[in-house]
Amino acid sequence: MYPKFYRVKRSGEFRYAIIMFKLETRRQLVKANLTDDSGIWVERQSLVREDGVRIDRIGSDREMQKHFLYRDDDVSFEFWARDAYWEGGPIEYWDYWEVLLGFAFKMLASSANTPITPAKAKEIARNLEEALMAWPRFPSQPTIRQVKFWMEHWPLWKPAWGEHVTASDLDALDLQTS
Repeated sequence: MYPKFYRVKRSGEFRYAIIMFKLETRRQLVKANLTDDSGIWVERQSLVREDGVRIDRIGSDREMQKHFLYRDDDVSFEFWARDAYWEGGPIEYWDYWEVLLGFAFKMLASSANTPITPAKAKEIARNLEEALMAWPRFPSQPTIRQVKFWMEHWPLWKPAWGEHVTASDLDALDLQTS
C-alpha cells in the first residue's frame, strides 16, 4: 500500500484524509494469434485506489515508453508515459514521468465523441500524478519527484501555456476558454 494524503472538505472545513494505492499483480495470457490456443503468461501490475481509480500497466516498447490503461467511474483510456531514455547506450532513468496526456484526451474525445471537460482533465491529471508518483521502482532508479503532462494535442490546449505542465499547473490555468 502506498499512502497519499488528500485535502477533503467536509461540513465547511478542510480535513486531511489518507487514500491508499494498492499494488496488484495479475497473470495474463498473451497470444501471438487470436485463433491460436497457445500463448505465454505474463505478469501485469496495477495501482488501485479504494475510490475506484485504477492504473494498469499493459505494455512497453523499445523506446522506454510504458503503455497504461487509466480507469475511473467516468472514463477509461489508454496513455503512454516514460520515466527513462535510451539511445543505444546505457539507460538513463529520470526522477520524473513524461505523460502524453493531450494525445490520450484527443483520442478519447474522438472515440467517445465527447471532449474531456477542463474539470475532468484536472481530476485525471491529479489522479495520474498521484499514481505515477507511487508506482514502484527498483532501488537503483531515482525516486520520482514530478509528473509532467504533454498536453499539446488536446483541443482545449493553447500553445501559449507551453508544451508540458504539472497537475498543479493545470489547476492554476483558466481552461474554461477555448
